[in-house]
Amino acid sequence: METRDLTDVRDVRSLELEIEFFVASARSRDKALVKLVHGEGRRALVARKTVRRMKNSGRAVCFLFGEELGKDGATERYLSERFPELAWEAPSENVTYLCLAPRTVQ
Repeated sequence: METRDLTDVRDVRSLELEIEFFVASARSRDKALVKLVHGEGRRALVARKTVRRMKNSGRAVCFLFGEELGKDGATERYLSERFPELAWEAPSENVTYLCLAPRTVQ
């Protein structure tokens, strides 16, 4: 799992671009799970909106908000089975996990 700390990014557009770049970079290296540390407030809302857009566009398989860890939901179970390192993560509303869709070879 790769992690990107976004708490120092100040404006909304820069945050969206940082997430897009980080996810594109991780996908190009065939990473399957990334962790976005976005903090709270407006930054969290923008990060989560961006993650939802990525899932809807097919760049991500699913996402999990940090506070949902340990709640035994379907997505949490799927990700925990696929990525055992999630067992070491503590619930936190300041992070979002994103399971990336594999790249298609052209």
